[in-house]
Amino acid sequence: MAAVMLLAALLCAAPGPGRAQEGPSVWSYSFYKTLTYEALANGADFVLYATVLGGTVAGAVPFLVVNSLSAASAYYVHEVAWNVFGPAPETSTGVVELGLAKTLTYRVVSTAQHMAVAYAFTGNPWAAAGYAVATTLSDTVIYIANEYGWDVYGPPLPGSRAATTGAAAAP
Repeated sequence: MAAVMLLAALLCAAPGPGRAQEGPSVWSYSFYKTLTYEALANGADFVLYATVLGGTVAGAVPFLVVNSLSAASAYYVHEVAWNVFGPAPETSTGVVELGLAKTLTYRVVSTAQHMAVAYAFTGNPWAAAGYAVATTLSDTVIYIANEYGWDVYGPPLPGSRAATTGAAAAP
């Protein structure tokens, strides 16, 4: 269901013939960031599922499907909301402060999501809490690396000062 809603949102946000734009939209930009983050984070989540939760091979597929869909949905919604409603940094110091704020707000969302999924599969609040703490540690490193990678190597965020400066500099 989440994947269908995600696809519908992307199709609705796609530029039509009268709305040409340079570079990706906020929707597709956030979608691609979600893919790179979730590919790495779900690999770590699988290892933690097997070690912290003592997950079985039989339970791995359902766990990974539910975890992947719920985590990707949470990340995508957070990323779009931050890109649409979040403040734009004015200085390089502002970039660090906003990056920290963005990381912390996502950690709250992600930790709650991981705890809920782990509890749903184990029924044990202590195992769910341990899994949530472990994923918070591993996923924070992955989140920061993903943000840094997109900031350095990705296209400029649509509507950002870098995107408008680059567009203004082009002939």
